[in-house]
Amino acid sequence: MFWLLSGEEEPVVAEKPKVEETKPVQPEPKPESEPVVEEPEPLEANVDNDGVSGIERLTSLSGNFHVVVKSFLDGDLALDFAKSLEAEGKMVYLFRSPKKNGISYHRVSLGKYATEEEANEELDLYKSNFGEDVWIKKF
Repeated sequence: MFWLLSGEEEPVVAEKPKVEETKPVQPEPKPESEPVVEEPEPLEANVDNDGVSGIERLTSLSGNFHVVVKSFLDGDLALDFAKSLEAEGKMVYLFRSPKKNGISYHRVSLGKYATEEEANEELDLYKSNFGEDVWIKKF
């Protein structure tokens, strides 16, 4: 407190203004929505499985040509998709592309061929089951 005196008048008291403490308002967290997962289309017979089903992880270049039916940034999503194809009796190949600009894709392939010509012969069958985004990749 401060006292101010001026001549014969009563002292005037000046008080410091009171400052109320306020807490910042935190926005309410938004509820997280679950990611949308696309269900794979049912397939007809795999042209190259010879009755064998399973998942083969390719870790080194083999020189074979693969018909890639899906590509994922997340390896777990690629594995989940591969397991769904395996459950249908398909032989599935998983491999990872070399990094380009810091990004690497997880590829899911159903066909493995020795030559590009053999892969091209079967490409239309895969496109009829998976759409036009199916392509051939040498790995």
